[in-house]
Amino acid sequence: MPKPLDLLRQKWFVPLNAAMCKLPENMLAQFSQKLTALCDKYADTYQHISERKQESAAALAQMMDELTGSEFDFARHCRMAGNFERLKGQNE
Repeated sequence: MPKPLDLLRQKWFVPLNAAMCKLPENMLAQFSQKLTALCDKYADTYQHISERKQESAAALAQMMDELTGSEFDFARHCRMAGNFERLKGQNE
């Protein structure tokens, strides 16, 4: 017949001991996941984002220069270009 202390050990102490032994491993795994997420989040540097923004602005300016249309369209294009130049000046 099993002793009460053996039953208590099997029911509570063994699982508790196993769970406590896994605590450092679980904490390190969570820390590693969070660190990886932060690295992924900040993978693009400010310089890289700024360069891409300038490339996009240059491409947009080139496309705007290629636009054709009536005087009304041209006046609208000039207003857009003026707004674009102001934005471009803020970024430099």
